[in-house]
Amino acid sequence: MKGLCLFLGSVLVAASCTSSTAPVAGQGPTSQVRVTDATRVADCQFVNSITESYHSGLLFAGTGLKQAQNEVLVEAGRQGATDVVWNSLNSGGVVQSATASAYRCPS
Repeated sequence: MKGLCLFLGSVLVAASCTSSTAPVAGQGPTSQVRVTDATRVADCQFVNSITESYHSGLLFAGTGLKQAQNEVLVEAGRQGATDVVWNSLNSGGVVQSATASAYRCPS
């Protein structure tokens, strides 16, 4: 029983370490950046390729990819991009990552 309590306690501690304050897509800086496809950025200026990773652990892998995507959107907004095209989304393992090409498109 003591072992079970220690295990559950360590799971709770691990869960509390995975929280983040990055904005959710559609709110804050990410709302200025659109996710689109390569055909829609043909007349846009390339800004940068952006990769972000998020270590969520095995228990929270589903939220880790979304967090990595949000961090890409935030960084794209900081760099002045208006649109991103996802190049790679990796949701396997304990580290999730997202890579996108960021573009500045005319309004």
